[in-house]
Amino acid sequence: MTDVLQMVGRAGRPQFDKSAKAVIYTTTEKESFIKRFLYERFPVESSLLKQLSIHVNAEVQAGSLTHFNHCYEYLTWT
Repeated sequence: MTDVLQMVGRAGRPQFDKSAKAVIYTTTEKESFIKRFLYERFPVESSLLKQLSIHVNAEVQAGSLTHFNHCYEYLTWT
């Protein structure tokens, strides 16, 4: 579905087109899934918590975070 959204997003770019239309051809069996995917919001699934220590350690190593307060600010801002 991300590929479909990418292709649909290419239709009607304001700097190139005055109008656009995207047509999706699919089977009857997949029609309800595609409509649901395009018109309903899906929950965002984040893996940040699993990777958070890697990101913080990378910032410490890079010298961006040098004190506990910097880490705290980084995490609350992020």
